[in-house]
Amino acid sequence: MQIETDSTSVRQTSINAYHKIKNEGLLSQKRMEAYEGLVFFGPGTAMEILTNMRTIGLGSKIIDSQIRARFFELREMGVAKELGEKICNITKMTVIEWQVVDAIPIKLKKEEKKYWVLFVQQAGKKVRIYKNKEKAIAWKFKHGISGVLHEAIFDNS
Repeated sequence: MQIETDSTSVRQTSINAYHKIKNEGLLSQKRMEAYEGLVFFGPGTAMEILTNMRTIGLGSKIIDSQIRARFFELREMGVAKELGEKICNITKMTVIEWQVVDAIPIKLKKEEKKYWVLFVQQAGKKVRIYKNKEKAIAWKFKHGISGVLHEAIFDNS
């Protein structure tokens, strides 16, 4: 997609950053769609930008909450920023106004995921892994097992 804009809405450095990000595949597909929305239609609120994206066929698979989540991720990656708050023309609510930044994205640090590991010796099952402690404890009581419960951190990188 070609960027055609007047000189007051998107700076040349933003256009250069956009082309580099797109050509080098520096963002995932969903983040790239949100980023393109910011480039083409920002500054604006998430819903204003998403509404404009849909008028030209972009973002058809993005739902309202996803566009906001992608903008927060783009902010963490250094390619978007919050300008402040404004009343959204679509929702009529006071929300964040977003703008693209002239930068190349930094890689987001993956969060460590914590799991609860239940060590048991019954019916050939030695380890059971749960995402929350309550489910692990409930399983222990349901099955009358005296297994040992430990917290573990898994690195998904």
